[in-house]
Amino acid sequence: MDPFLVGAAAWLLQQAAGKVFDLAVNSLFGSMGFAHSTPPPNAPSAPPPLTRGGVQSLLDQYVQRLEKGIKQVATKLDEDRLALLKGALSQLKNAHRTVIKSTFLAQALNAFNTTAHLPEHGMTGKWHNAELRCVAFLGMAAAHAELNDPSQLIAENLIAAIQADSSTAEQWLGTMVVQAILQAHPFLQSQRGSPFPLSWGQLKFDSSVKQVFPTVDEDIDWGGRMAQTYERPMRNGPVPIPSSADKRERIEDSLDTLPSSTG
Repeated sequence: MDPFLVGAAAWLLQQAAGKVFDLAVNSLFGSMGFAHSTPPPNAPSAPPPLTRGGVQSLLDQYVQRLEKGIKQVATKLDEDRLALLKGALSQLKNAHRTVIKSTFLAQALNAFNTTAHLPEHGMTGKWHNAELRCVAFLGMAAAHAELNDPSQLIAENLIAAIQADSSTAEQWLGTMVVQAILQAHPFLQSQRGSPFPLSWGQLKFDSSVKQVFPTVDEDIDWGGRMAQTYERPMRNGPVPIPSSADKRERIEDSLDTLPSSTG
């Protein structure tokens, strides 16, 4: 995993003697409808029971939305992607109902991991890939917590979820937790609105750029020589770059000068 994410996860575990991390896990489990009284990392020998009756959790809402989205997608690839995430969320929710809980959680982790590696930008059906990746990382964090895996691993997935889509992460973890993490680590702020890096469109023209992208129009004539036309500053303006018609005429003239094969 990105060393910056690992560092941010370590920071999360250290804040307020781990209370920020505990709050994040509590919020995540609450959004998933997992009833518990203490965070899993503080009671590894007695993990909380999954599901909390009577209230529709955010996890349930996502499963329903994904099920509806599967029926609306136009391509098999998008259908498979949404179905994979829906299945993983369902396995996470129902793992406590089977004697092979660890197997269910392992299968869910595998599916979450596949979704987490979707392209960072773009869409799957009507869903932003960023949102799907965020939910997948959160699912991995919850599954690792249920398996009593190291807190560092859980924290890394929480941080990765915030980096993937901070606005979605806020729904699951709470605004206070996410904003505190973003304030300490602003590089995690997601940029869902544009698939291009922040520096896109802000490049300055300097000598190095000029060397890589010289203002020259190049063409190969039929004699094998490189013909170049530079925009040289002149008293009456730059020398115009030949149009396509001019280039075509120049090529025809070159053809006329070639020796005849019948000569």
